[in-house]
Amino acid sequence: MKTLTKSLLTVTLGSFISAPAISATANGVSTANIVPSLQLAETAPLAFGTFASAATANVVAIDASDCSATDNLPHFGGHGCGKFNVTGYKNAAYTVSWDQNIDLIGQSDSNTGESMPATIILDGDPVKSLKKGKGEMQFGGSLQVSANQAKGAYEGSYKVTVNYQ
Repeated sequence: MKTLTKSLLTVTLGSFISAPAISATANGVSTANIVPSLQLAETAPLAFGTFASAATANVVAIDASDCSATDNLPHFGGHGCGKFNVTGYKNAAYTVSWDQNIDLIGQSDSNTGESMPATIILDGDPVKSLKKGKGEMQFGGSLQVSANQAKGAYEGSYKVTVNYQ
């Protein structure tokens, strides 16, 4: 009997020791969140203002930081920075790119075919951050006015693009 009990005990304990481990399975969760696209809207045009031409070439400059005008021409006001509002995701960083060189083209009978080259300048760093999903930027620039530039209205456009960084 002792031998039989010892044998059964050995077989029983051996079964527990060599039995495979019990396995477990779980599912993991995967998530994604798509943020809103950046939106960009012009709120004020870049205006070099109203001025008289002269017998010599000049430059009209609009300071991108304070929107003041600098030139050696009789200037009658109407100048200002180009301004844009940006909206997007919370405090996200974004980059600004823009057309840096454009031409303003004559828009009236007295200056048809005439043009003035302009350089567009962004205020500050082209990497900016939204604050609570909102941001602003402004542009100044310089306009090359030829000697005896034809009178009349001139107009041009520059493209501004924003991208999440």
